[in-house]
Amino acid sequence: MKIIRKRKKKGFTLIELIAVVAILLILAVILVPNIVGYVNKSKIATVKSDAKTVLNVIRTAKADSDTPDSITTYAQAIAANNDLAPSTAVPTPLTTMTENELQKDIIDNSSTSWGNYSAYNTTSSN
Repeated sequence: MKIIRKRKKKGFTLIELIAVVAILLILAVILVPNIVGYVNKSKIATVKSDAKTVLNVIRTAKADSDTPDSITTYAQAIAANNDLAPSTAVPTPLTTMTENELQKDIIDNSSTSWGNYSAYNTTSSN
């Protein structure tokens, strides 16, 4: 009497491997745009935070100054009182914006200028 041995299955079939790869590709297609969106949102949030810091420096310099009307930009505020300079570098484009421009852009969340955060990538030292 012959004993018939069943062959043990080793590894995965080609269909199983193709199915796994397909599932991974579908997940990648769904997740990558979301991750990129979160990165962009975080960069925009950083620029807005820097803008609020610049606005606060301008307002504080105006409050401390004898001639508040002469202070309209970050550079003028720091020139009036260097102690107000934040410990981190400020993006260069924000240093030339006036108080009114900063206030308008901070309030207006639909402002398209925030989408161009790469323009705020360059920094100037205090």
